[in-house]
Amino acid sequence: MSTPKEKGTSRIPDESEMKKTEVWTGKGERTGAVQPSGTSPMSHFVRLKNYLMIPSSLKINIGDTVIWRNYQESSVLTLTSRERLFEDQRLACGSNMKYTFNEPGSYNFSVKGYPQMQTTITVK
Repeated sequence: MSTPKEKGTSRIPDESEMKKTEVWTGKGERTGAVQPSGTSPMSHFVRLKNYLMIPSSLKINIGDTVIWRNYQESSVLTLTSRERLFEDQRLACGSNMKYTFNEPGSYNFSVKGYPQMQTTITVK
């Protein structure tokens, strides 16, 4: 499994761009993971906003990256991985955390103190 990377060097779309699609197909990092035939690694976004994680579930391919971004004004939120893929990550408003998935499976994420802020990511 990979280690999390905060605030990567690739350009992160702003919220207006993210509203257009949950999947960003811009050039990302090479992960070294084997992708399904004919596909390139993609970045997917999970927004932390209005005390929800949007989307609440996501299906991705091995080698794809998920970027969580905190849009909750005046809040520092703590992102957790039930499967302990990474240590709890504190995200101030406007900050992000990304993680590249290199193992298939179903993974659950939540925000401490906000039980409705959850998402499940299925990696195939």
